Amino acid sequence: MPPLDSQALQRSLSYLDWMRSVAAQLGNRYEDRVAPPQRLAMMRGLITEAHSDAPTPQLSLQLCMAGDYELTGDLGAGRFRERRRAGDLIIGPPNQPILLSGGSRAGIDMLIMAIDWDDVLAVAESVQSAPLADFGPLHAGLVRDPPLAVLIETLWDELQAQGALPRLYVDTAKQLIVARLLRLAQARPPRPSAALAPWQLNRVMDLMVARFNEELSVAELANAVGLSPFHFTRAFKAATGRPPHRRQMELRIERACAMLRKSELSVIEIAIAVGYGSPQTFARLFRQLMGTTPTDYRRRGGPAGAPAA
Repeated sequence: MPPLDSQALQRSLSYLDWMRSVAAQLGNRYEDRVAPPQRLAMMRGLITEAHSDAPTPQLSLQLCMAGDYELTGDLGAGRFRERRRAGDLIIGPPNQPILLSGGSRAGIDMLIMAIDWDDVLAVAESVQSAPLADFGPLHAGLVRDPPLAVLIETLWDELQAQGALPRLYVDTAKQLIVARLLRLAQARPPRPSAALAPWQLNRVMDLMVARFNEELSVAELANAVGLSPFHFTRAFKAATGRPPHRRQMELRIERACAMLRKSELSVIEIAIAVGYGSPQTFARLFRQLMGTTPTDYRRRGGPAGAPAA
């Protein structure tokens, strides 16, 4: 079986293009059906070995239609090993390597769907205010949900038809699928999260320090260590005792403290230098962390109570 190695997977701009290239390399045969206006693609084929997928901007749903085999995987939320049977789904997050290994000589009938992540966000934003990075606990292992499987199977059949009615069905089914995923993610309890490995923490901290004055997103930090944003946030907090955005703020304020002590820049100039466009925001966060204002900190030459320089 191929090793689970995310380093060998180069980012692809399209899940469909990626699957076509893999099929050509491995000799797999897939039938694909595409709905361009809806930016949705589906594929179905018989394989004997599961394979890893490169990061793409799409959400992928892999439904096992027939088969029975041991699957080892990592979708960005930690490695899992489960018995996979007909009806089991793999929900692959966007912009994340999908590492899979396992197979069956009897063959595995796979039905795969890829939805552009912008379309997923459009549906999510219509029903919830919190930003959606991924589907969290659904990426921790196999998912079994008969209503979702029926939606995917029916959508495959509809994509073969022509005319306005099938197009309407595709658009509606896509919304129902995203809504169902949101409900499943809310209902499934997250599994206990392990802390970041030392190399992962070192890599993230190096990135945070090097770009302390930039707005690093959780997705960018997670991608640096091969994790989904959901799992990364929990693993980072398990390793450091604080969420990523808090540590980013601490690094900025630490740098601001050094500049207040050692430079003659104004408070506004320092605020801009450490990445805060608003002096008011800088002053508020500085007080929140240091217990005093930037001006008083400079006047005292350090933390409150410290002797002046």
